[in-house]
Amino acid sequence: MTSNLARSLAVAGTINAVLGAGFVFLATAAPDALGATVDMVSTRGPVGPLSAAALFAFALVGAIMVGFGVLVVALARGAGVAQAVGVSLLTWFVVDSSASVATGFALNVVGNLAFLALFTPALRSLARRRTAQEAALG
Repeated sequence: MTSNLARSLAVAGTINAVLGAGFVFLATAAPDALGATVDMVSTRGPVGPLSAAALFAFALVGAIMVGFGVLVVALARGAGVAQAVGVSLLTWFVVDSSASVATGFALNVVGNLAFLALFTPALRSLARRRTAQEAALG
C-alpha cells in the first residue's frame, strides 16, 4: 500500500471513528442535543424528544462506526488481518456494550458476547498462523 493511500485511509478511519464516538456521546450523555440535531436534518419537520429505542439505535450505529474506523486505521498502519479485526471487534464490544448499558439496554451485552464468540476461533487460528509464519521467517 502506498504511503499516500495508507495515510488517506488512516485519516478516513479516524474521522469515521470520531463521528461514531460523537453519536455514542450524544445518545448517552446529551440526548436533547441529539434530538435537536435530528430535528435540524429532518425533512419531515421537528421530531421531538427521541425515544429510548432511538437513542439506543444511535448509540449502536456510533459503536459500529467506531469499530469500523479502528479496523480501517489498523489495516492502513500495516496490521495483520487477525490483529486488525481483533482490535476493532474488541473496541466495538467495549463501546457498544457500554452504550447499551448507558441507554438502558444492558441485555444487549449478552448478544454482543455471543457475536464476539463467533469470531474467536477464526481469530485464534489466524493469529497462530501468523505467529508460525513469523517464527519461520525469523
